[in-house]
Amino acid sequence: MISVVIPHLLDHLGFPHTILFLAAAMVIPTAASLVFNVPRQTSCNQEEEKAVVETTEPSLLNILRSREMIIYFLSFFLSFLGIFATFSFDCERSHLDFGLTKEDSHTLFFIIGISSCVGRIIFGKLLDFFRKIAMLLITAAFLANAVLILISSYLTSFNGQVIFSMVFGLTFGAIASGMVLSLTLISQHKVTERVGVLGIVLASASLVGPLIVGVIIDGYGTASENAWRVSFIVVGGFGLVGTGLFSWLACMLYNKPQDPAMSSSA
Repeated sequence: MISVVIPHLLDHLGFPHTILFLAAAMVIPTAASLVFNVPRQTSCNQEEEKAVVETTEPSLLNILRSREMIIYFLSFFLSFLGIFATFSFDCERSHLDFGLTKEDSHTLFFIIGISSCVGRIIFGKLLDFFRKIAMLLITAAFLANAVLILISSYLTSFNGQVIFSMVFGLTFGAIASGMVLSLTLISQHKVTERVGVLGIVLASASLVGPLIVGVIIDGYGTASENAWRVSFIVVGGFGLVGTGLFSWLACMLYNKPQDPAMSSSA
């Protein structure tokens, strides 16, 4: 749905206010998830009260001390630079660089939205059936998405952009479908605070990704053919680096002894 709303926000609010609106839409619920914790229980014994406090307060410092969590958040940050850049600029790029009409550009966003929903459903079913290789499947979705962003500037026709929009939406839906599952497999602990941190990471990527593309386009000029090509190659390259980090994390996970409780639940 968000890919359908973005063109209307761009038309009525403009690019800067649209980016601020999307960032606020992600940051506000994320901040709320970090603020509201499990209520403290009343206890007459000070030692019991201290234990309750220790178990209910979020362990953000412990999350940031974990090497696996740092790699996980960094991989998502780098991979989503290209995803958010595509959501922000694909409509403008298809109109200015590829010569498509605005109606065709909006149609491409509609295709992304529909294929994203389909990708979530199909990939969710695949993760249910192939839970043991879930990390490999998510890595494949990351890789396909990054490569697609890299070559998207060479698909200049309307039919080429339709194919790009369909596959991009499918891979984005697959990545979104595997977020919480991959976080659960890596942490093997309570994921509430980790999901909150991931939301902040994605909100940061929603600002940095479009900013990178905007800076490159301003440097070349919007009329330059190389501006759009170079900018999407750069953010697609960041996506490949993020994919490499995520695949490294998947290898670390498969070589690490699993928690019996996690394996039995899987």
